[in-house]
Amino acid sequence: MKGTCKIMFVIFVSFFIPLALSSGTWTLIGLDGLNVQAIDVHPDRPDTILASANSTIYRTTNGGSTWQTVPSGIPAREILFHPVYTDTAFAVMGIGSYSDGIYRSLNAGESFGILNFFSWPTSIEIPICPQGHMYAGLDSSGGVWKSTNEGQTWFPYSDSLGDMNVISVFRIEPFAGDHSPLAGTRTGIYYRSTGNYWVKSNSVNLSCVSMTGALIGNPIYAALDGGSWSDGVYKSTDGGTNWNVSWFWVYITSVLDSPLNSQVVFAADSGYGVIMTTNGGDDWVEINENLGDLRVNDLAMSRSDTLHLYAATHSGLYVYDLSPGINEEKETKNSGITVNMPSMATCGSQISITCYTQKRMKGKMVLLTLNDITGRRVLRKKGQIESIRTEFQFELPHSSGIYFLTVNTEGMSFSEKLVVIKK
Repeated sequence: MKGTCKIMFVIFVSFFIPLALSSGTWTLIGLDGLNVQAIDVHPDRPDTILASANSTIYRTTNGGSTWQTVPSGIPAREILFHPVYTDTAFAVMGIGSYSDGIYRSLNAGESFGILNFFSWPTSIEIPICPQGHMYAGLDSSGGVWKSTNEGQTWFPYSDSLGDMNVISVFRIEPFAGDHSPLAGTRTGIYYRSTGNYWVKSNSVNLSCVSMTGALIGNPIYAALDGGSWSDGVYKSTDGGTNWNVSWFWVYITSVLDSPLNSQVVFAADSGYGVIMTTNGGDDWVEINENLGDLRVNDLAMSRSDTLHLYAATHSGLYVYDLSPGINEEKETKNSGITVNMPSMATCGSQISITCYTQKRMKGKMVLLTLNDITGRRVLRKKGQIESIRTEFQFELPHSSGIYFLTVNTEGMSFSEKLVVIKK
């Protein structure tokens, strides 16, 4: 397992705009003719992709140029890379057989072994904090299950859950030491209250097939599907208690937010392709240029490459290249900076932040600010850009938790989550 993962972040003024992104296009990259049910992309190595199709899992390590069959025989309903130990991956198999359960890979998907047998599992969720916690959703009255030791043992977590047919599970990252899970059931969304019991939200009584979002304080998005005119993308701004429709869309299958921009959200549909918003759900646009199959089952994006969106369709795996719009914006603003930083480190350790800039920015000031999850500033450091590559170092707090590092320079500002764990 990996303890630290490096991510490259590109900062631009007005990073995403709908007009620029409309110039992107889809390309078929593999599994042509196969009904691809689920996909995920490695968080740190975006050329490594896992996809479930034809009752097995396929793997590529070169962005789809070649594919190998993983010797598993798992028709996965969901595939998920671990957010911290990124070479660990999970596959959820729930087809009503004695082999149903959650399977785990410790080698980035080269092979899988059973982690825990479940009946009719549908989904899995892994919060970053507290470490070791996992949730599993089960259909056919199985409810929600929870583990606090990386899936080694599980216990039922469904007391007071009004609908035990769970299609999706989700979590909200915490302000402090705990987090609030959500259960997407066949009759809507339930949230875990402060009294530690399940409460039905005001969501419509449709199957919640997918949820996405970031930290408390940012919106959560849900895909609710029932083959009705009430299907669509729903949005909550209060942690999942109340929901309002953002876009009506019949036969919706999945929602996914950009790892680096909470205002950018994508949604998939089994018949109408893919839509996206760049303003937090106020407006949505189709992005179906050259998408050969509009029946989309799943979406995925690597946090280390947010210029490519992957779509699992009924007849293959496609990738959408957002870079034409990004490059167009870059040339207009001519004000880019690339920051290389860890996403996880240990308490009290020294970390290095490397800034790559244009020559014209030499001598400009950079302000680095570290805040804890409550917004309290714990560190502030000023520096100067000395060359096209400038490195800044500072010591992390001695308390574990989730922090945010903000980089400010030349009117540009970017914040990224940093997980600090105990040694």
